Amino acid sequence: MAPADGTASADAGPVDERAAGGARGAETPVVLTQEQVRQALIDTDSAPDGWEGFGAEIGLPQESLKTCREDSGTQCEGLVALGTSFIRQPASGGQVVFRIYAFGTPGDAESAMDGLAAAERGKAGSRARPLDVRLETDETDAFTGPDTMIVTRLGATLVRVTSEDLPQTVPYADLAELQTTRVRQSAAL
Repeated sequence: MAPADGTASADAGPVDERAAGGARGAETPVVLTQEQVRQALIDTDSAPDGWEGFGAEIGLPQESLKTCREDSGTQCEGLVALGTSFIRQPASGGQVVFRIYAFGTPGDAESAMDGLAAAERGKAGSRARPLDVRLETDETDAFTGPDTMIVTRLGATLVRVTSEDLPQTVPYADLAELQTTRVRQSAAL
């Protein structure tokens, strides 16, 4: 079981703040529109120093639903919008992909998150190792292996941060925090 503060050690596996009595439960859940997803995604103007950003892609409803189902292995009930962007390190050529899944209710997002985390861990197999990531969100699951993946839930919104061809030393938790901060800012508009 996760500590009451909602953190995980490197050996603890995924943090599930629902089980730990997450402190965010009393707040209004984060529910984003398609335009808010577009605004929240890290892009050219919001890429951190040392990274090149690229524009955000928002899929058409049927494309988004298909992508969500493929990613999570669930029906993605209540999906409102799905958007993707990425940043690249010019020197290494590696990149970090950001994907935001906006749902109508926190329950719909929880179901998709469970499926998404299980699917990604399944792909990594025995090479998946827990990653200690502490975010002020409703729940977070993170691991590293061939690539690094962080998925976190803020109310009815999932944020997925995935590395491609980058070392484990990249500050993934900082990138996930940047993306979740942008989600909160977009929700407040």
